[in-house]
Amino acid sequence: MSATDLKEILHKQIDRLEDVEDVRDLLLTVNEFVGQRQVALPESPEFLDQLQAALQSAQLGRITPHDDVINEAKTWLTR
Repeated sequence: MSATDLKEILHKQIDRLEDVEDVRDLLLTVNEFVGQRQVALPESPEFLDQLQAALQSAQLGRITPHDDVINEAKTWLTR
């Protein structure tokens, strides 16, 4: 199946969505997926900057506890 065929199927599925929350969730998911595809290479300055920023956030206590992540994921799966 070609990329064009797959996109057509995806567009049809999107057109079936009526609930604004479902559409919003899908948009967030697609944005995250696309963002992951654009991650900087490990040897790039951008990637090293991202790592440094993440480390600083963790050192300042700006983290999400594991249990909170699990609970949030459960709400995504039950929608």
